[in-house]
Amino acid sequence: MPLETVLLIVLAVIISAAAVIFQYTRSGIREKNYYRGLIVLRFLALLTLFLLLINPKVSRQEYTLEKSDLIVLVDNSRSISHLKMKEDVLRTVEEISESEALADKYDVSVLNFGKDLNLSDSLSFNEGITNINGALKSVSTTYDKPTALVLLTDGNQTIGADYEFLEIPERLKIYPVVMGDTTAYEDLQIAQVNVNKYAFLDNQYPLEILLRYQGDANVTAPLRVIVDGSTSYREEIAFNKQINARRVEVLLKANTVGIKLIEIQLGELPNERNTNNNQQKVAVEVIDEKTEVAIVADMNHPDLGALKKSIESNNQRSVSLIKPEDKTAEELEAIDVFVLYQPNRSFEDIYRHIQNRKLNYMTITGPNTDWNFLNQAQSSFEKNSYDQPENVTPLLNAGFSTFDVSDLIVDDFPPLNSVLGDLLITRVSDVLMEQRIKGISTGDPLVTLIRDNTVKEVVVFGENIWKWRMQTYRDQNDFKAFDNLMGKIVLYLGSDETRQRLSVEYENIYRDANNARVRAAYFDETYEFDGNATLTLYLNGTDVSLKREFPLLPKGGYYEADLSGLPAGTFRFTVGVEGSNLSRSGQFTILDFDVEQQFSTAQYEKLDRLAQSTGGKLYFPDETAGLINDLEGNTRFRPTQKSEQNVVSLIDFKLLLGLLAVLFAAEWIIRKFNGLI
Repeated sequence: MPLETVLLIVLAVIISAAAVIFQYTRSGIREKNYYRGLIVLRFLALLTLFLLLINPKVSRQEYTLEKSDLIVLVDNSRSISHLKMKEDVLRTVEEISESEALADKYDVSVLNFGKDLNLSDSLSFNEGITNINGALKSVSTTYDKPTALVLLTDGNQTIGADYEFLEIPERLKIYPVVMGDTTAYEDLQIAQVNVNKYAFLDNQYPLEILLRYQGDANVTAPLRVIVDGSTSYREEIAFNKQINARRVEVLLKANTVGIKLIEIQLGELPNERNTNNNQQKVAVEVIDEKTEVAIVADMNHPDLGALKKSIESNNQRSVSLIKPEDKTAEELEAIDVFVLYQPNRSFEDIYRHIQNRKLNYMTITGPNTDWNFLNQAQSSFEKNSYDQPENVTPLLNAGFSTFDVSDLIVDDFPPLNSVLGDLLITRVSDVLMEQRIKGISTGDPLVTLIRDNTVKEVVVFGENIWKWRMQTYRDQNDFKAFDNLMGKIVLYLGSDETRQRLSVEYENIYRDANNARVRAAYFDETYEFDGNATLTLYLNGTDVSLKREFPLLPKGGYYEADLSGLPAGTFRFTVGVEGSNLSRSGQFTILDFDVEQQFSTAQYEKLDRLAQSTGGKLYFPDETAGLINDLEGNTRFRPTQKSEQNVVSLIDFKLLLGLLAVLFAAEWIIRKFNGLI
């Protein structure tokens, strides 16, 4: 306590005593038997009042006992049930939770995990995904005291980074309890199947199969690939102790349009315990998206052949070279994308057809372009041509964002032949390349993409584009870079997507129901996202008897329906908006695949390395008593006593205020009773 406060308290005592002496020594009541009582009451009342006015600070020491945390982290996935360890897990959790010795030393919490960490002790063992790494990371960031973590798991992880290499804080010690058979049995397994989501009609598509063998013997097993119930591939695969992994590539033919269910089957060994991992199913959607492209030109030029070769490098695209007057209106209906090469007045019917049908198209201009006609035929751009030829070189726009051109290098591309003139783009555009004349950027586009809500257009302001294709061959010994660019341009023009108020996003095929989601975006009449609408998904099974409705919940800039509880099968759905006639429909398939049933043994060696890296120890279910004894006697997790000094003002003590009132009241009553007032 400061010296000033002590002096003030001494002064308060003196003043209180002096005031009492002054009042009662002169009052003539010394002979009364209540004399000393009045003196004491008045002295205490005055002293209390002065102390409250001085308001000294009083320190108070508080002691608390802080225990270490004991986290029982339980694997709640289906693999525990599959390995028949459910009862062992429940018994171990019960023994640890009911241990009085552990309760005296630790704050015990039981958590479980599957895909995510769950702050609950309710166990169902029905999680379809195991993320041990994610659970350990969540615990390590949540608990900041010295913590003992008992991990009850089989060690088999299905998603996430490898938990063995997770950086664990020094304060966290992990004690795994291995839940599962640790004996290594002979096992054949389809480890992974890789296939594209889509294939084009009449094309071949690759299927990559990764196989594994666990055992020491020389074995062979048949591998079959079945597409829609018919065997498309069969091979005998040999394994031994040294060659225990095989990679098989199969080319399948896309004969018909639609979703193709592909089943891969690997033969079983005579004594194989887990045969669930000997088969897998995947699916591919075969689509027919052949794009008909017409290059319209009223002249001969090397550009025409280069464009045809480049576009047809993808066999899903067919190119025809036509003159403006070659095709009738009915024949033009079959064309998806037009490439208009140096238009003149003979293109008038072509432009009329494009505008009436709202088709996407590409325009290439040059010295032979009739700019008077072209400025009248379309309204996307205007050029006041001076009819003076000029060589322009390309400058790639680093801010181009419509599609990826990060692999395109145009620094050594030859110049295109154009004409000078003032150029004006009158619609929204995204410039792919700018013009440079004699090394100086003019700010005008050389290649640009123009669009509105209905039509997309690509414009190249120069001829001799064939030289660019030849330059890519000189640089890279193939035409791939140029052909990829043209392919992306044609793909951009070939898509007929328009701005819709309701759009739906989903996968055609889900490997399992855990990842089944349908997302939707809904916009109001001004095309602003509307987060207050009510969207509902109406679901019907086509090969399973199921009809259900799901609400789509808003999540930021979209709505989402969680379909993780659905069984395997094919489903049709419609997303509707309440109070509106807008709706979108689709179809998806959920494959019958359970990754949690692909394991036959526990990863005890991996769990042991995890324990050693954190200073913990590995246990088995029949060693629970030893685990409890070790945790009880572990000196690293002793309870710690903490002291906390609280400094409070005297005026905060409400008891003193009450005492002051009682003292003055008692003195007043005595004086009143004896006729001194």
